[in-house]
Amino acid sequence: YDQEFGCEPGNHFHIHTLPALELTRAGPAPAMEELYDSYVRVVEAAGDRFIVMLGGEHSVSSPAILAQAERLEAESGDRLSVLQMDAHADLREEFEGTPNSHASAMARVLESADVVSVGVRGVSREEVEVSRSANASTLIWADEMWE
Repeated sequence: YDQEFGCEPGNHFHIHTLPALELTRAGPAPAMEELYDSYVRVVEAAGDRFIVMLGGEHSVSSPAILAQAERLEAESGDRLSVLQMDAHADLREEFEGTPNSHASAMARVLESADVVSVGVRGVSREEVEVSRSANASTLIWADEMWE
Protein backbone atom coordinates (compact mmCIF):
# COMPACT_ATOMS: atom_id res chain seq x y z
CA TYR A 1 0.00 0.00 0.00
CA ASP A 2 1.36 3.42 -0.95
CA GLN A 3 0.33 6.09 1.52
CA GLU A 4 0.90 8.98 -0.89
CA PHE A 5 -1.09 7.46 -3.78
CA GLY A 6 -3.70 5.93 -1.48
CA CYS A 7 -3.63 2.60 -3.29
CA GLU A 8 -1.61 -0.51 -3.99
CA PRO A 9 0.50 0.65 -6.96
CA GLY A 10 0.90 -2.84 -8.37
CA ASN A 11 -2.87 -3.14 -8.75
CA HIS A 12 -3.66 0.44 -9.75
CA PHE A 13 -0.81 1.16 -12.16
CA HIS A 14 -0.71 -2.31 -13.71
CA ILE A 15 2.75 -3.26 -12.49
CA HIS A 16 3.39 -6.94 -13.00
CA THR A 17 6.16 -9.23 -11.93
CA LEU A 18 6.65 -12.66 -13.40
CA PRO A 19 7.55 -15.87 -11.63
CA ALA A 20 11.23 -16.77 -11.62
CA LEU A 21 12.40 -18.70 -14.67
CA GLU A 22 14.32 -21.91 -14.28
CA LEU A 23 16.95 -21.46 -16.97
CA THR A 24 19.14 -24.10 -18.50
CA ARG A 25 22.55 -24.64 -16.97
CA ALA A 26 24.01 -25.50 -20.38
CA GLY A 27 25.77 -22.13 -20.53
CA PRO A 28 25.14 -18.43 -21.10
CA ALA A 29 24.15 -18.63 -24.78
CA PRO A 30 21.35 -21.21 -24.31
CA ALA A 31 20.14 -19.33 -21.22
CA MET A 32 19.97 -16.07 -23.21
CA GLU A 33 17.94 -17.86 -25.90
CA GLU A 34 15.49 -19.11 -23.25
CA LEU A 35 15.21 -15.60 -21.80
CA TYR A 36 14.63 -14.11 -25.25
CA ASP A 37 11.89 -16.66 -26.01
CA SER A 38 10.23 -15.86 -22.67
CA TYR A 39 10.38 -12.11 -23.29
CA VAL A 40 8.91 -12.55 -26.78
CA ARG A 41 5.90 -14.23 -25.15
CA VAL A 42 5.63 -11.35 -22.64
CA VAL A 43 5.81 -8.75 -25.43
CA GLU A 44 3.14 -10.60 -27.42
CA ALA A 45 0.89 -10.86 -24.35
CA ALA A 46 1.35 -7.14 -23.65
CA GLY A 47 -0.47 -6.27 -26.85
CA ASP A 48 -0.17 -2.56 -27.56
CA ARG A 49 1.19 -1.79 -24.08
CA PHE A 50 4.81 -0.74 -23.81
CA ILE A 51 6.98 -2.67 -21.39
CA VAL A 52 9.19 -0.76 -18.96
CA MET A 53 11.94 -2.76 -17.31
CA LEU A 54 13.67 -1.49 -14.19
CA GLY A 55 16.66 -3.00 -12.44
CA GLY A 56 17.91 -6.52 -12.70
CA GLU A 57 21.18 -8.18 -13.54
CA HIS A 58 22.54 -6.50 -16.66
CA SER A 59 23.14 -9.61 -18.73
CA VAL A 60 19.42 -10.48 -18.70
CA SER A 61 18.45 -7.04 -20.00
CA SER A 62 19.49 -7.53 -23.61
CA PRO A 63 17.05 -10.35 -24.46
CA ALA A 64 14.17 -8.29 -23.05
CA ILE A 65 15.19 -5.17 -24.95
CA LEU A 66 15.75 -7.11 -28.18
CA ALA A 67 12.27 -8.65 -27.97
CA GLN A 68 10.71 -5.20 -27.53
CA ALA A 69 12.88 -3.69 -30.30
CA GLU A 70 11.92 -6.38 -32.77
CA ARG A 71 8.21 -5.88 -32.06
CA LEU A 72 8.49 -2.12 -32.56
CA GLU A 73 10.40 -2.52 -35.82
CA ALA A 74 7.92 -5.11 -37.13
CA GLU A 75 4.88 -2.99 -36.25
CA SER A 76 6.05 0.49 -37.19
CA GLY A 77 9.46 0.26 -38.80
CA ASP A 78 10.83 2.40 -35.97
CA ARG A 79 14.00 1.70 -34.02
CA LEU A 80 13.71 1.44 -30.23
CA SER A 81 15.57 3.96 -28.06
CA VAL A 82 16.89 2.75 -24.71
CA LEU A 83 17.74 4.95 -21.75
CA GLN A 84 20.42 3.24 -19.68
CA MET A 85 21.19 4.81 -16.29
CA ASP A 86 24.42 3.19 -15.20
CA ALA A 87 27.93 4.00 -14.09
CA HIS A 88 29.23 1.60 -16.75
CA ALA A 89 28.56 1.55 -20.49
CA ASP A 90 28.35 -2.27 -20.79
CA LEU A 91 29.56 -1.99 -24.40
CA ARG A 92 32.32 -4.62 -24.33
CA GLU A 93 32.12 -7.05 -27.22
CA GLU A 94 32.78 -9.80 -24.69
CA PHE A 95 33.93 -10.04 -21.09
CA GLU A 96 35.56 -13.00 -19.37
CA GLY A 97 35.14 -15.06 -22.53
CA THR A 98 31.43 -14.53 -23.17
CA PRO A 99 29.48 -12.03 -25.28
CA ASN A 100 26.58 -12.54 -22.84
CA SER A 101 28.27 -10.89 -19.87
CA HIS A 102 26.86 -8.07 -17.75
CA ALA A 103 29.64 -5.93 -19.27
CA SER A 104 28.38 -6.70 -22.80
CA ALA A 105 24.63 -6.18 -22.40
CA MET A 106 24.39 -2.88 -24.29
CA ALA A 107 26.71 -4.11 -27.04
CA ARG A 108 24.08 -6.76 -27.79
CA VAL A 109 21.32 -4.14 -27.64
CA LEU A 110 23.08 -1.86 -30.18
CA GLU A 111 22.37 -4.50 -32.79
CA SER A 112 18.66 -3.56 -32.68
CA ALA A 113 18.22 -0.34 -30.69
CA ASP A 114 19.71 3.07 -30.03
CA VAL A 115 21.22 3.49 -26.57
CA VAL A 116 21.70 6.63 -24.50
CA SER A 117 23.82 5.83 -21.44
CA VAL A 118 23.56 8.38 -18.63
CA GLY A 119 25.91 8.69 -15.66
CA VAL A 120 28.82 6.74 -17.12
CA ARG A 121 32.07 7.02 -15.17
CA GLY A 122 33.79 3.63 -15.52
CA VAL A 123 34.44 2.65 -19.11
CA SER A 124 37.14 0.92 -21.16
CA ARG A 125 38.82 2.33 -24.26
CA GLU A 126 37.11 -0.42 -26.28
CA GLU A 127 33.69 0.77 -25.08
CA VAL A 128 34.43 4.39 -25.97
CA GLU A 129 35.48 3.28 -29.46
CA VAL A 130 32.29 1.20 -29.84
CA SER A 131 30.19 4.17 -28.78
CA ARG A 132 31.97 6.57 -31.12
CA SER A 133 31.73 4.23 -34.10
CA ALA A 134 28.07 3.34 -33.54
CA ASN A 135 25.62 6.01 -34.61
CA ALA A 136 23.26 4.30 -32.17
CA SER A 137 25.19 4.99 -28.94
CA THR A 138 25.49 8.15 -26.86
CA LEU A 139 27.48 8.36 -23.63
CA ILE A 140 26.63 11.07 -21.13
CA TRP A 141 29.40 11.11 -18.56
CA ALA A 142 28.64 11.33 -14.85
CA ASP A 143 30.52 14.62 -14.47
CA GLU A 144 28.51 16.17 -17.35
CA MET A 145 25.34 15.71 -15.32
CA TRP A 146 26.46 18.33 -12.80
CA GLU A 147 27.44 21.05 -15.26
